[in-house]
Amino acid sequence: MKRLFLLLIMLLSLLFAPAVLAESGCEQEGHRALCSAPGICEACGFTGDIAQLLHSWGTPETTDPTCAAEGALLYSCQECEETKTTLLPKLPHTEVTDEAVEPTCTETGLSQGSHCSICNEVILPQEVIPAWGHNEVTDEAVEPTCTETGLSQGSHCSICSEVILPQELIPAWGHNEVTDEAVEPTCTETGLSQGIHCSICSEVILPQEVIPARGHNEVTDEAVEPTCTETGLSQGIHCSICNEVILPQEVIPAWGHNEVTDEAVEPTCTETGLSQGSHCSICNEVILPQ
Repeated sequence: MKRLFLLLIMLLSLLFAPAVLAESGCEQEGHRALCSAPGICEACGFTGDIAQLLHSWGTPETTDPTCAAEGALLYSCQECEETKTTLLPKLPHTEVTDEAVEPTCTETGLSQGSHCSICNEVILPQEVIPAWGHNEVTDEAVEPTCTETGLSQGSHCSICSEVILPQELIPAWGHNEVTDEAVEPTCTETGLSQGIHCSICSEVILPQEVIPARGHNEVTDEAVEPTCTETGLSQGIHCSICNEVILPQEVIPAWGHNEVTDEAVEPTCTETGLSQGSHCSICNEVILPQ
């Protein structure tokens, strides 16, 4: 395109170039005036109404246009020192996009813009977009336990996750040991060994082990023979450790006396007698004294 434009300028210059008058014999062939001395024949010095020659423009010196400045065609006359300049219009910008920059919580952003990639002229300025600022969210405190650490309350930004108030580590409490007293086993019930647990979290530190029941230690309760007046007891069994009755002794009724008559003895002249009496034939207890 640029070359076609320059070629057109040269063709126009040739079309309007004046015809060259004869080199000699002014009166026979006509006067000739140079563009540098209009109205004066350069051959004979005649002064008068002489058709002035147009400038004979040569090939121009070209200054290429850019998007920042116009170009120019500088012509110099081949017959004199006259020059002329034809301006060439600026070239259009080569527009490139300046990408938008998203703002953050702490840094400003930029709107989309554009500039020329050749001359760097700003075509659409980028506007500053204010920083958003943090959106603060609370990080809840975590209570420590006997075995695990806790955290103090903190905060962070829900957009960029930046920590605003750090959560501090709270040490674990550690167990508060309490003794679980041993339970002595009995004859019928199991016992427990001594153990330990935490009074805060109830975690078992030393488990209590089950101790088996001892079982009864059986002892025979001897039977008691009844008498005529006293009851007796059957044989029984009890535990010598806990005294629990395993086999109860049953009451055996008293036999009651087996009364036998003691015959009266008639007194004599010299010996005393006895009245009739009675006694038990089993235990010999006197029931009716003589």
